[in-house]
Amino acid sequence: MSRLFGINNVKHMCNENKLKTVLPLSAIKFALTSSLKVPYITYDQSNDTFKTEFVSQNNTYDVTHIIDTTIHTEHTMNDDTFINFPPHDIVINNHDYESKLCILPCHNKSKLFEMIIRQNNVACCIQNIIRTNPSIVSITDDFLQQPYILSALYDTEGLRPLIISNKALVYMCMKSANDTKSKRSNIIINSIHNMLAEYTSTKMIKYKESRTDTVQHQKTTLYPTDYVDGLKEVIMNTECIQYHSIISGNVNKTRNVCDFINDYNTNRRLQMLEKENQELKLQLVNECKKIDT
Repeated sequence: MSRLFGINNVKHMCNENKLKTVLPLSAIKFALTSSLKVPYITYDQSNDTFKTEFVSQNNTYDVTHIIDTTIHTEHTMNDDTFINFPPHDIVINNHDYESKLCILPCHNKSKLFEMIIRQNNVACCIQNIIRTNPSIVSITDDFLQQPYILSALYDTEGLRPLIISNKALVYMCMKSANDTKSKRSNIIINSIHNMLAEYTSTKMIKYKESRTDTVQHQKTTLYPTDYVDGLKEVIMNTECIQYHSIISGNVNKTRNVCDFINDYNTNRRLQMLEKENQELKLQLVNECKKIDT
């Protein structure tokens, strides 16, 4: 039976899609219970700078509940204020988080890693901010920040855990829109302003009119090393958690059309090689018969 460190009540947790959600949490739990430090990116609004602090057993930044073994995944938190909102990746003791599993390095090796932020991630982040800062009017208010994105950067060696605050995420999106003039980033920022304007006016936000409606797909790519000084060095100096430390047993990859195409091509090559091998054997037999005669 497959197991993940610190994850006990999640069904099918070693299937690919679920694994991507809970693996960062498992890595962070392992680090915190093994006296390892986890980098924590925050935003200093008064100085307009991102900072890297460290979460540990002695300095938890209000994440002690992460050690709790009872978690919920894909959990919605709808009420009279938040109407038809998307589910949060992880909820622990009424604390909600997004989960990001990022390859290290990404295709742009100079950036080290990337985070894909979608419209549902932004909506959940705004919900998270309002729940702890109900008097907020503008996203530029000096609201209380807290850990929000639970991330793990993975390579062939293992996982490096990383936590990002809700405020750091919002300001990375804002700076991406300002620095790159990215249309996608601007759409994300506009959605933040629109949600807060709706909340200020009506004290509620409708993510969509009804539960069965769809929301236009939007996404932007963030490179945290663009904004956080020295982050590359911090990450590479963060102790790598080897896979066997937190995973026991096998994991189950979700098969898609690419897998079937690759399997087909592999089997076809094997069949061709087998056919070629049989032909060579037959040719060798015929040559031996000629020699004998």
